[in-house]
Amino acid sequence: MNQLHISPKVETQISNVSSGAIMAGINVSKLKNIIVYNPPIELQKTFAAFVQQIDKSKCAVQKSLEKAEVLYKSLMQTYFC
Repeated sequence: MNQLHISPKVETQISNVSSGAIMAGINVSKLKNIIVYNPPIELQKTFAAFVQQIDKSKCAVQKSLEKAEVLYKSLMQTYFC
């Protein structure tokens, strides 16, 4: 799935077989002809764990940013109202 979203090689293949000027489309038979790298399952598991950890980190950072924004707004209200 990640190769379909982030691999330049796969993206190029998809754009080469896509049709439609306004909204690109690709049917199943064309999709079956796209070449993707199939790494060993252990490498896939390692990558999946890495992505999961990154997602957790992104979530934690987002929550921290939201808390900081609330704190900032609170301080602005305290000092300027």
